Amino acid sequence: MLISEDEARTTVEMERMFVVQPAEALWFGYQWQAKGKLLTDGYRYSSDNNTEWLDVDGIKQFVAPFEELYAAGKLEG
Repeated sequence: MLISEDEARTTVEMERMFVVQPAEALWFGYQWQAKGKLLTDGYRYSSDNNTEWLDVDGIKQFVAPFEELYAAGKLEG
């Protein structure tokens, strides 16, 4: 489960990511709500309803920049 129905109540969908806000806004407020779209009631994001999948080449492309940073000593392992 990536985003449960319970977490979806406080989650904002952005263009390229989701922001799961704390249930209580005491520390952070709700500033993300104005920057994205609130999820609908009952929304759930999990492996069985995900529409975006990476093949082996896609995973290699995703990981390559991190490998380069690690090899250059700019990323701790």
